[in-house]
Amino acid sequence: MAWDPTKPADGGLRVASEIRNNFQELDKVVRGSAVQEYTFNGPDGRTVSFSPAVANVRYNVVIEVPAEDHDVGQIWITDKTTSSFVVRNSGGSRGFFNWSLVYAVTAA
Repeated sequence: MAWDPTKPADGGLRVASEIRNNFQELDKVVRGSAVQEYTFNGPDGRTVSFSPAVANVRYNVVIEVPAEDHDVGQIWITDKTTSSFVVRNSGGSRGFFNWSLVYAVTAA
């Protein structure tokens, strides 16, 4: 029997529904962001906005840097909202980066 994403799983209706909705939202976000390019901006940070907004800020951000960019330094994420976050770095690089969201699913 195939999984029907329109029907929640038995035994955990609210949690299954939340998980399904969050994954659908994030799928749209990640696919929607693939055409945009972002560059580092040092400790001042670079704001990354995305749409549609997600339900809450329980997500992690994964930053991918080209292997040849050796002057990125440390990277950290601040100012997370349901539709944006800020990427900061300690090195001198102002090169490009890719990003993706990983939703932190927790049972209620």
